[in-house]
Amino acid sequence: RCECPNQFFLAADNRTCLANCTNGQHRCGGDDEKCIPWFWKCDGEKDCRDGSDEPPTCPPRKCRPGTFQCDNDKCTPSANICDGNNDCGDNSDERFCNLTCPDLEFKCRSNGRCILNAWKCDGDPDCKDGSDEDPEMCYNRQCDPETEYTCKNKRCIPKLWVCDFDNDCGDDSDEPAYMCRQKNCTTGWQRCPGRTNYRCIPKWLFCDGKDDC
Repeated sequence: RCECPNQFFLAADNRTCLANCTNGQHRCGGDDEKCIPWFWKCDGEKDCRDGSDEPPTCPPRKCRPGTFQCDNDKCTPSANICDGNNDCGDNSDERFCNLTCPDLEFKCRSNGRCILNAWKCDGDPDCKDGSDEDPEMCYNRQCDPETEYTCKNKRCIPKLWVCDFDNDCGDDSDEPAYMCRQKNCTTGWQRCPGRTNYRCIPKWLFCDGKDDC
């Protein structure tokens, strides 16, 4: 029996992994089995390899590609969708906000906006109502041991952020020098030169004329 990654489920043939899209997402077809946000459909940009997000039935585009076209043909940045404000004027940018968020996202209380789980309890309010930084939720939160690292201050950050030479925890507990110096770089990456710098960067960034370390 095959094992599927997060947000995928095993099809009846016991061999194929299919994207487990929510009702707030569009499922790409063909061999490009993935989920994309509903507002990427008919936005003028082909996000699915099979082009199913830009079918001939899409209304004529009056906005530049990548922006959200309101029902009244007004254009607004995608970042304004589900932000609690009637940016379109006809409220079409706030219409489908009470939808289920994907597994790795958090739903804001007041407007139903979906944000990355990594943004939850990170010390910065990303929801307009601050519900992603609710003290009771953040104090009792348990980090996912599979994908997250528990900081000393109880903040949860993605494991990929550990030993990246950035203080993502806020208390520097994700950058213990003694541990980071022993950590091996991912295949295709290389450690920056110098005894005090343990950051790993892609090999192609070396000798490119820019200081990436």
